[in-house]
Parts: sequence; C-alpha cells; structure tokens
Amino acid sequence: MGRLDETQLQTGLKRWREQNEALQVKEDGRLRLRVTTKGALWLYGLGFPAPVILRKDQWEHILASAAEIKTFIRENDTGLR
Repeated sequence: MGRLDETQLQTGLKRWREQNEALQVKEDGRLRLRVTTKGALWLYGLGFPAPVILRKDQWEHILASAAEIKTFIRENDTGLR
C-alpha cells in the first residue's frame, strides 16, 4: 500500500471530521441533511449511530413511493415497532 499524498490526507481528514461531528450531534428530534463530498445525501436524526446515506435517485425513489410505504405500514402495524 502506497503513501497518501497531501490532497488525499486532507480529503480523508475532512471526511473524518464530518463523521465525528455527525456522531456528536445531540438528538433533539429534528432531521438534519448534509451533502457528502461524493454527492450523496446524509440524513441524521433517526436515532442511528451513523447517518443514513443514499444517492439522490435513491431518495427520490423512496419519496415517490411514500404512499405505498404508508399503506404497508398501516397494513402491518401490529407487527411493527
């Protein structure tokens, strides 16, 4: 494995700082969004130790399916937490 150049080190350091900051965010019930350096969307505030990370097209697909997801949740309410 080769040595990292200065740009790679700075990029990695920035990413680690962002991830560390995300882990330290206090939960106040709000959802938070952030665009990653690679153009994905991070969603914080769901109670997970790390954000949910999806690409734009994946989020759009989920949002377009909202009615179907809500129906599924209603129909399966007794088995869900």
